[in-house]
Amino acid sequence: MSLGSPLTFDFSGIQTTFHGLPAGVAQRLQAEWSQFDAVSGQEPSRSKLIVHCVEDPPLQNPGTFLPKAMRHTCDAERAEFSMPEGSVTVERDGTATMRIRPVDEGRDFYTVCNLHRAALSWSLPRFGALLMHAAGIVVGDRGFVMVGAHGAGKTTWARIAMDAGYHVVSDDVVIVDGIGRGPQIVGAPLGSTLKVKYGRGRWPLTGILAARHGDRHQLEPLSGIGIHASVVANLPFINDAVENDRVLTDQVDRLIADVPAARLTFARDPGYLSLLEAWE
Repeated sequence: MSLGSPLTFDFSGIQTTFHGLPAGVAQRLQAEWSQFDAVSGQEPSRSKLIVHCVEDPPLQNPGTFLPKAMRHTCDAERAEFSMPEGSVTVERDGTATMRIRPVDEGRDFYTVCNLHRAALSWSLPRFGALLMHAAGIVVGDRGFVMVGAHGAGKTTWARIAMDAGYHVVSDDVVIVDGIGRGPQIVGAPLGSTLKVKYGRGRWPLTGILAARHGDRHQLEPLSGIGIHASVVANLPFINDAVENDRVLTDQVDRLIADVPAARLTFARDPGYLSLLEAWE
């Protein structure tokens, strides 16, 4: 594939088109995200991110790769995210410019993936969706997300479900679309500690969960106030922008109003799944 060939991926109705990716990165993305290739005649996407990539001079003395050390500036019209290996500037209409300072193909690939997730985190709320630091599983035909920082129990919760034969969307990053119209978890290959089977799909979001470890499985309803701080804290890249971004604030408020929340106390066995199956 030559440098500059456009690649369009469809994450279950949420599209990203890349223009001008470095050839090695483009080839790896196409291989790893092959099940998300957009096809002609597909239903138009409500949410589109169009990324124009520019290759800058190579990064000298790159040091350790620190994707979580990304810096950002955001306002109502645009956002910019930067790290030593590159940056991305996103406009309100979903167009973005990504600048890459090459190191090697592996590091460049992860730089593009990280900057892409950052761009989505700011762009998606403009189209009625949120990128969440959360685990997502499917019970029956219904989706549940567990929000929480590293160490909160998301991976343990998701692994138990996976071992019991349930579909895991991700144990780390989840897109919730359709806010204000009927929120849904969508299948997208945006990162997971567990080796999940990525694929297209949409599942109605039935519950937002906060985790607590214990000896007895239990669900306790949480008020909107009770879950609000957890949702905001787990908006990757932009959680400190909520107070100054009315669009983002509105999407968080609508999500919490639309979807019940609960604290799930669970032990390290699949018994908690029966509570989710019985959720009404």
